[in-house]
Amino acid sequence: MTRRRDPDNRRIHRVELTEAGEATFFRLLESVSAFDRRLRSGLDEGEIAALTRALTRLRDNVAGPAADERAEE
Repeated sequence: MTRRRDPDNRRIHRVELTEAGEATFFRLLESVSAFDRRLRSGLDEGEIAALTRALTRLRDNVAGPAADERAEE
């Protein structure tokens, strides 16, 4: 990875992958994709959609105010 200041705005840093960094990224991308395929194997689209909805709701519950606090408003 390289890092340099933007010539037009010295407050900005430009970060770019080197060739080695890009090669590592694509090697890891294949590993992540293979793991994702393994996780999803045996699940149909409906099950994946239901899981996505449930996980989204869990994330939203954690990110927002607690249910007790919402009931008091």
